[in-house]
Amino acid sequence: MKAIDDLTPSDERYGRSDVAADPPGPGGDSVAPPAWSVPRQRGDDPPRTPARPGPGGSIRARYRRARAELDPESARCGRCEHRHRRVKRTVDVSGALLGLAVGSPLFLAAAVAIRAEDGGPVLFRQERIGEHGRPFTILKYRTMVSGAENRGTGLVTYRGDPRITRVGGLLRRTSLDELPQLLNVLRGDMSLVGPRPTVRRQVERYTPFQLRRLSVPPGIAGWAQVNGRNSIPWSRRIELDVWYVEHRSTRLDLAILLRTAHIMLLGGGTYGVGGVNHDLDGADQELPPVAVPETAPP
Repeated sequence: MKAIDDLTPSDERYGRSDVAADPPGPGGDSVAPPAWSVPRQRGDDPPRTPARPGPGGSIRARYRRARAELDPESARCGRCEHRHRRVKRTVDVSGALLGLAVGSPLFLAAAVAIRAEDGGPVLFRQERIGEHGRPFTILKYRTMVSGAENRGTGLVTYRGDPRITRVGGLLRRTSLDELPQLLNVLRGDMSLVGPRPTVRRQVERYTPFQLRRLSVPPGIAGWAQVNGRNSIPWSRRIELDVWYVEHRSTRLDLAILLRTAHIMLLGGGTYGVGGVNHDLDGADQELPPVAVPETAPP
């Protein structure tokens, strides 16, 4: 496999059809992406599929059709895939057990703090779409008031969002709210590394190209998360996830885990441009303006 620093994406295939072009620099030239932002184009990459799918039934049925249309030449060696999955599952189980054992005092402290702040539930449960379109229940520490999805801006969150609790703000900045997903890893719903799982209404709008991100188990850490997280558009994150699916390896997983630890210490990428994390709908239509206080806490 190529060196990690050499991985750069294809603009034609990985994301320029439904994402606004990069803004021009001071001299009129487009601004180059940051070092870890995107992987390099391979010369034999097939063209990207059309930007918008038609109504195609269930998510799992649409995924199977998209998988059947995949270029056979881009399919991975069956023996290599089996070996990679076996090694990956071993690492997942070992890492999750180690994380739960070592982090148990931190988990307990977070649970006590959440409960003490407003007396609400410690865990937040939500349906997400996993490998091959299968739904599962994701676990997170609750960082917002109970019922936040049905209040205010719904799935859209922003810096200074009054629905975010004080303890929740700290957990979000450090990504510690994701730690209960180690239980999802043990159950086989998720992996330590993979595309972040999203909600059903977002996956229902994926193109056949984007549905390829469902070819592997979703992860706690991901290629898109170490390349900008929420600071890049949702569609760009999906394109990076598809690139990961097609280039996944144990070496790449280890590199992502190491970079994730670095990002957790710095706490970057929690919010998007302007301090707002737009829902998937924001790529196709204008969302109501969100009032972000200028002096809002991080």
